[in-house]
Amino acid sequence: MLIGVFALVTVAAHGAAFLAWKTEGPVHARSVKFALPLWGLVVALWVGSTVATWVVNPALFAAFPHAPLAWLFFGVYLVGLGSVFIGLVLKKHLLAFVGSGAFILGILATSAACVFPVMLRSTLDPRWSLTALNSSVEAHGLRAGLVWWLIGFPIVLGYFAYLFHLHRGKVKAAPEGEGY
Repeated sequence: MLIGVFALVTVAAHGAAFLAWKTEGPVHARSVKFALPLWGLVVALWVGSTVATWVVNPALFAAFPHAPLAWLFFGVYLVGLGSVFIGLVLKKHLLAFVGSGAFILGILATSAACVFPVMLRSTLDPRWSLTALNSSVEAHGLRAGLVWWLIGFPIVLGYFAYLFHLHRGKVKAAPEGEGY
């Protein structure tokens, strides 16, 4: 439950940072008003989730000192979290939004680096755990996926560039009585 609440509040805070960056008027004012308290709640829930994870799965933290990628992404999410607060205080909302994205990416990647290669640990017998090696498809399927990824990823990047170009600038809420 705690991790679910943490994820919900983190996504809400990320959305508030995005709206603070991309809107004007009452929507902007409301998102700026809620962004800082939401990010304060994210930090509190992050600490609580970390302690709860330590109690439930101490092996996750035992792997941390020996995982160089975990250290790298730990730095990414700490810098991201700091950027969120600096951006919100200085009213640099793009910095806050980018920092928010770095925080989310960093915390997910740090967790993945710490659990690798065991993705889902069996509580009954360690031999039944799902690992990156025993859960993957054969080499042919991985090669096919890589080919499609190399084709699809540039298309996705181009589509995002087009969307950000199309929707550049800030959005203003419609006056009362207009719109939907």
